[in-house]
Amino acid sequence: MSTTASKFNTLNPVVRLLGWLSLVITCFATNAFAGQVSLAWNASSGSVAGYRVYYGTVSGNYTAKLDAGAITAATVANLTDGATYYFAVKAYDGAGNESGFSNEAIKTLASTNTTSPTSPTTAAPVSSFTATPTSGVAPLLVTLADTSTGTVANRTWDFGDGTASTAQNAIKTYNVSGVYTVKLTVDNAGGKSTTSKTITVTTALPTANFTAIPTSGTVPLTVQVADSSTNATGWNWNFGDGTTSNLQTPPAHVYKTAGTYTVSLTVSGPGGTSTVKTTTITAKAAASVTLPSPWLNVDIGAVGVAGSAGYTNGTYTLKGSGVDIWGYNDTFNFTYQPWAGDGTIIARVTSLTNTDSWAKAGVMIRENLDTNGRYAMIAVTAEKGIAFQTRSAIQGIASYTAGAAKAAPYWVKLTRTANTFTAYQSADGKAWVTVGSTTLSMATNVYVGLAVTSHSNASLATATFDKVTTITSNSGTGTLPSPWMDSDIGAVGVAGSAGYTNGTYTLKGSGVDIWGYNDTFNFTYQPWAGDGTIIARVTSLTNTDSWAKAGVMIRENLDTNGRYAMIAVTAEKGIAFQTRSAIQGIASYTAGAAKAAPYWVKLTRTANTFTAYQSADGKAWVTVGSTTLSMATNVYVGLAVTSHSNASLATATFDNITIQ
Repeated sequence: MSTTASKFNTLNPVVRLLGWLSLVITCFATNAFAGQVSLAWNASSGSVAGYRVYYGTVSGNYTAKLDAGAITAATVANLTDGATYYFAVKAYDGAGNESGFSNEAIKTLASTNTTSPTSPTTAAPVSSFTATPTSGVAPLLVTLADTSTGTVANRTWDFGDGTASTAQNAIKTYNVSGVYTVKLTVDNAGGKSTTSKTITVTTALPTANFTAIPTSGTVPLTVQVADSSTNATGWNWNFGDGTTSNLQTPPAHVYKTAGTYTVSLTVSGPGGTSTVKTTTITAKAAASVTLPSPWLNVDIGAVGVAGSAGYTNGTYTLKGSGVDIWGYNDTFNFTYQPWAGDGTIIARVTSLTNTDSWAKAGVMIRENLDTNGRYAMIAVTAEKGIAFQTRSAIQGIASYTAGAAKAAPYWVKLTRTANTFTAYQSADGKAWVTVGSTTLSMATNVYVGLAVTSHSNASLATATFDKVTTITSNSGTGTLPSPWMDSDIGAVGVAGSAGYTNGTYTLKGSGVDIWGYNDTFNFTYQPWAGDGTIIARVTSLTNTDSWAKAGVMIRENLDTNGRYAMIAVTAEKGIAFQTRSAIQGIASYTAGAAKAAPYWVKLTRTANTFTAYQSADGKAWVTVGSTTLSMATNVYVGLAVTSHSNASLATATFDNITIQ
């Protein structure tokens, strides 16, 4: 179409553009040219370099322009379908000076192609989903539900750990800790959409747990712990008595000293965190109230029923359960006393309950109170006759020699000469017949006594003994009245000894010292249980060193590094009150009067309080010091001497010995 043009305006005095412009607008209605308007106009007279087309969607307000050059037609593209546009043209000369606008032409573009209508466009879907839960402890199970909108042709789940799925909904388990990004991508012909969520998986914390069986009993108390922790990869057991283990299931633990112990288990897991579980173990002192000194009683091993012992008018009555005294481990009841060196024990087994044909009762020499220790025993059985049994190695299997086919009442005897152990049997206690003899590498300090096992762990067998006789010959010592014994403690340079004459005890001992972390000295002692007092006058002491010592001592065991309390007279350093509060711990010292022998010393125990005294006359006592020591109920009490010069013997004499 065409319109009538208006006359150009004069731009400046130099250039005049004359002539009329007329626009002819043509709009092509094809799909290929949708959004386009074609324009044509009459040429202008005068010096014309070219034409510029101005256009916009508001009349007279042209927001865009197109330089058509010297031709009189142009096509304006990229216009919006359905919109109305306003067009006008200006001519310009070689200097770029423009004329005024031509007439304005108007064109409204069609919203659809008039020759070939387009199909409706498919909208792209919008991705969305839910994740439950989004955090937790591995293994973490997460439920994923697609909640996308629109038409979904395809979907893909990316679980963030290298795995994927095309299911509409998914259930994913994360077994390893970490932070995972879950993505859901959905698409159709109109496009695609992706959304994501973060899943946080943490490592499961370990939880410590265990059982301990039993949690109480008499010493030596055997306790088996069993781990029941969760999510643990490392274990650290502390048995409360200075021993530990890093095994998940450690061997059965034996508490040899009475006391209350806290067993703790610390576990660790992959996350590096740990928790602690504790259980209290009560190890009770061996029952000895009804036994004459120095006898004590204890169950050995994990007996099914607790045993006991009593004494009346020369008869010892033992009650004991237990699987057996045999194999690699023993479970039985033992009435015993400490013993050193050579000697003999004799007893008549007057009766034995027939809980099993292999129920046993007899006399025993045993190296320690462990369930698997070395021993020699001659026993009467319920139906199997006389049995001579030995164990030659710790945790070794026992050996057996059969004697007469006899039952109670019957006599048994066991002797030790160095490392030779010989067993005898007798019908009357006069005519003895040898059952067997064997060599055992057993320590000098051992235990001797009476033993019974029911061979039926859920039942108690009762055995009675009379005519019980112990005959000791202490190696390296003189003659001591019963129940006194003598032994060197630790690696002494020269063997010590002890003797007794007319109320005076004479001890000879070498040793580096009673001090520091270990003691080396000579000890004349007897077993002791509970509270009490020991008093002595140190009448003389050889001055082998200014720190040579002689005094009275209460000692938990006969080890070189055991707990003890001692009040001593020294050669030149005065009175010394010494203690060791922990096994392998360093000793402590409190100075008393600047006195030498002869001088009186006294030591008392009340529960775990130990108090030391000194006196010039044995009547007026002065306290030197008092301390608390967690010491077992069953201990040793006696006289001690060290030369403080390990190559020499110091001689100390004592009189007025009193044990209360």
